[in-house]
Amino acid sequence: LFMGIDKDGKVETAPDSVSGGQSDAMFLLVTNSDDQTLSVVSINRNSMTQIQVYSESGISLGTANAQICTQHGFGDGKKLSCSRTVDAVSHLFYNLPIDGYLSINMGAIPIMNDSVGGIEVEVLDDLSYPSAGVNLKKGETVTLKGMEAYYYLRGRDIGEFDSATNRLRRQEQFITSYFAKLTE
Repeated sequence: LFMGIDKDGKVETAPDSVSGGQSDAMFLLVTNSDDQTLSVVSINRNSMTQIQVYSESGISLGTANAQICTQHGFGDGKKLSCSRTVDAVSHLFYNLPIDGYLSINMGAIPIMNDSVGGIEVEVLDDLSYPSAGVNLKKGETVTLKGMEAYYYLRGRDIGEFDSATNRLRRQEQFITSYFAKLTE
């Protein structure tokens, strides 16, 4: 399970059991050991499932039907949050075994992207963030660098219905290209 946590700074222990951050991006990376191929299964942050709920002091309050992205918040922002999210995703997929996880804060996107020389994409949505110098036009083929990658993967118009799904398509496109570039 690959998780992008809705925080920009350094990964730190949460001050309580409800501030671990949301797992805004989630993908199951499925490998076929026979032909060495990788498939990406996107999980919409708004998918509803049973999650474990805790008080600020860490006392279990039972389960609730909620957006899967909120599960990561109930923990320490580190291993405990991740393992609870793995359990919630496994439950969502009818107890599918998940062998491991990788979690990053979204602020690491520019570093990951630039470490492989940038990722080439055909831009799926117009995205403009003038203060960051980002102006991407739908249909352009570009190599994302630095903050362009950050805004391409994180940006969405919360006033637009279902903008999380459009963002998920961009994230899936990026992650597929990223892992293909890593295998080169």
